[in-house]
Amino acid sequence: MLRERGWLTVTVILASLVGGAASNLFLTARLGAQGADVVTASQVNIVDSEGRLRAVLAAEDERGMTSLAFYGSGGTVRGVVGAEPDGTPVLRFNNPAGVGRLSASVRDDDPLITVGDEAA
Repeated sequence: MLRERGWLTVTVILASLVGGAASNLFLTARLGAQGADVVTASQVNIVDSEGRLRAVLAAEDERGMTSLAFYGSGGTVRGVVGAEPDGTPVLRFNNPAGVGRLSASVRDDDPLITVGDEAA
């Protein structure tokens, strides 16, 4: 019984080594596009020393935009640089209450710039 358990242990260890070597051989070829200086993520959150969210780099945010959004210390969005899902570029800056004060976009070939209260 003890001898069988020993052979089983050796077999499991060898199978693990062979499986690890095989996965290393086949799976690293798929990751060849990534190098040591590449980070792949769908979103990166930047926080300050107190853990508050200050910026988000997102491949697709809650608005569907690819964006870099900046947040104030109160948690409101203060600025957004990004692209709408259709590729339309967007630049927006907000006051501390989160109300847009400056925005720029392009619709077809026409620039659209809003300075001041967007609601007005």
